[in-house]
Amino acid sequence: MSPQTQCNIFGTTFNPDRIRMGNKVLRERLKGPALAAYYPRKSVTIADIQKEFNRYDMTTWNEEEEDRLEGLQIAKLRGKGAPKKKRTADTSKKGKKRNPATPKIMSLHQVQTGSGRLSGKVALVTGAASGFGRAITQRFVAEGAKVVAADMNEEGLAKSFGESPQTHVLTITCNVTSQSDWKKMVDLAREKFGGVDILINNAGTSYKNKPTLDVTEDEFDKVMAVNVKSIYFSIPAIVPAMKERGGGSIINIASIGAMRPRPGLVWYNASKGAVANASKGLAAEYGKENIRVNALCPLLSATPLFENFVGVPPTEENVKKFLFNVPLGRLTDPDDVANICLYLGSDEAKFITGLNMEVDGGRAVGA
Repeated sequence: MSPQTQCNIFGTTFNPDRIRMGNKVLRERLKGPALAAYYPRKSVTIADIQKEFNRYDMTTWNEEEEDRLEGLQIAKLRGKGAPKKKRTADTSKKGKKRNPATPKIMSLHQVQTGSGRLSGKVALVTGAASGFGRAITQRFVAEGAKVVAADMNEEGLAKSFGESPQTHVLTITCNVTSQSDWKKMVDLAREKFGGVDILINNAGTSYKNKPTLDVTEDEFDKVMAVNVKSIYFSIPAIVPAMKERGGGSIINIASIGAMRPRPGLVWYNASKGAVANASKGLAAEYGKENIRVNALCPLLSATPLFENFVGVPPTEENVKKFLFNVPLGRLTDPDDVANICLYLGSDEAKFITGLNMEVDGGRAVGA
């Protein structure tokens, strides 16, 4: 990441040149919301973080002195004034140390996992081995969450998260259409991470785009089981766990086909319509438990499933034809979905529930 690239890993940001902050104060401020009271909002870069840490010698840090300085600075910022600090031989008129020793710099990973927007939260993500699920899992970990990544594809899980530290990601091979497997997923989250705060019902499937009269009963049953019954099984498993944590966020991945069904995928679209509808009903039922339920309705992405959904190979010409009525002119990137899940899973969305969020580049309003 370029030093000039804006970094969104904090709930709020700091201005390192505005006022002196001791090491202890800085570490507390990096945790987020408290900082907003003391500094103007502006974008923070990795260079800012390194600059602030470079200014202090942590090997000579004195906790009592830092506590005293913190009290003085807070009083000063609140307009109550504070006694002037005495100058010493190694300080300038502004009280800054001359030529401070350079401490160790915290890595970006350490900063992210210690103070991200999901710091302290535990998430369960289904269909995590690829596509949307993998992007969601990676983004959640980068923002401080601990994640149980579930999928039927054991090899895909190992490939995606085999090198991830088990302190942040645990994988489990499971079938979302199995009630006993749902119990295993939730039990793992409770045992290893202490509970569950966020559930991403991402696992899904479809048959190949074709005339409705050609859809077999087995294809119909599979679509309804994976896309709808999985959510039915998830609720009795996850709700008690979220109640133990004082609430939570359930995010169901539906489809723009739920809002704008087209020929060729009638029963797939119907299954996603059920997901969107059930999400609103669940939001109404469990709001009193502080459990929020929302659904995302994405356009398809450039994955091997393109041919299944569209009925033709993902050639440049076919993709271009498909995009003619997408105002933003592209397919969904997995990060588009991960970013919305991050928001809905965080405390920033604590008053958002019952939402069907269209993540489709304007497809639903296209020609």
